Amino acid sequence: MISTNQTRPRSERETHMSNDTNLQPQEGMQPRSQLFTLRLWRDTGQPQTAIPYIQVRHVLTGETRYYSAWPPLIDYLINKLDAFHYPQEPSEAP
Repeated sequence: MISTNQTRPRSERETHMSNDTNLQPQEGMQPRSQLFTLRLWRDTGQPQTAIPYIQVRHVLTGETRYYSAWPPLIDYLINKLDAFHYPQEPSEAP
């Protein structure tokens, strides 16, 4: 499947990307996206029960956590994203 971004001419993609003001947070605002790094490895002591280990680091704060299952990691990521509050857009006065 080809994304619509790949089917546009290159110059149109570049123009669209360079004009996207939502990519950079304004002063005093939290960014609209969060950046995490994941480190994955398995315990090699028992090949039959090789448990996956996951280290997740929130790049903006440096907070680091460790997991050995995917569901708690997903919950953490969703909660971290929901924890950032963005200022509301000013409403138009009638």
